[in-house]
Amino acid sequence: MLQQGRLITVRVVLPPTAKASLDTLKALQIRSAARNTLFRLDQVADVEYDPGQAEIARDGLRTNVGVTARLEGIDLGTAIKAIQAKLAKDVKLPPGMTIEYGGLYREQQSSFRELLLALGLAVALVFVTLLIEFRSFSHPVAILTGAVLALGGVLAALFITKTTLNVVSLMGMIMVIGIVAKNGILMLDAVEDHLAAGDSLREALLRSGGGAFARC
Repeated sequence: MLQQGRLITVRVVLPPTAKASLDTLKALQIRSAARNTLFRLDQVADVEYDPGQAEIARDGLRTNVGVTARLEGIDLGTAIKAIQAKLAKDVKLPPGMTIEYGGLYREQQSSFRELLLALGLAVALVFVTLLIEFRSFSHPVAILTGAVLALGGVLAALFITKTTLNVVSLMGMIMVIGIVAKNGILMLDAVEDHLAAGDSLREALLRSGGGAFARC
């Protein structure tokens, strides 16, 4: 569009019915603001298909063809599994061709690996810290056993609520390790105090449960 001597680009978005065929697009009615009359698009413009230019993309000296899509109403992990199952069933690749999954899926898998590594390091550091603090293997093993059981509870809660295992859930699992370790330290400390006061092991365990949480 030419306005005050300047060429302004105008992009028009048409409904799907107007883009059904080339003839439908040519017959599109346009109103002239100056004359207040209607005329067909093909009367003032040449409407034709543009096949586009051939382009070859390469990655590491290999020809690369990118296929992208937008997801709606489904999570990324479920969509990728469905795509992988469909491709494995219906697509037979010729020799020398491979399929690689990139984009957000590759970033998601990289984040999962890093968070799982962080989770393992958190467990190891908690064990070493408890080992130095209590100077025995029984107490750290007991606390880490509780942490592992707590992680099982987290996975069960995700399954019951039908929540996907994502980056946020893995971060929450790492936090659970620290919370359970802190509560375990307080409970074991309370147990030792009650045992020193003459309580039996059962009484010390029962009393330490309420006492440890009260001291949090």
